[in-house]
Amino acid sequence: MAYAGYLVRAIPNERATGEFISAYMNTKYVKSKLFNMAKNIVGMANINAEEFKKIDVYIPPIELQNEYTKFIKQVDKLKFEMQQRMKELEDNFNSLMQRGFKGDLFN
Repeated sequence: MAYAGYLVRAIPNERATGEFISAYMNTKYVKSKLFNMAKNIVGMANINAEEFKKIDVYIPPIELQNEYTKFIKQVDKLKFEMQQRMKELEDNFNSLMQRGFKGDLFN
């Protein structure tokens, strides 16, 4: 296995959860800031570790971050359940369509 040596890793600590930092780093605001800081090398935007360290991160109280994480997990669970139900509905619909085209719906 090989990976690029220029990868930068953000490690959460007791002041910030990984879920919060990930969500924060993926906001339009931070992405725009990163894009403006990046240097375009060989058609690829890059930012080094020193520049990455200069990014200001708004850190709310850990209780709010934990509440956010709990909420996101709950939303993800509901999203997964809904996707499963949608698949079941699609399968049932397709089954009815096949039976209908075969003439098996009515006696």
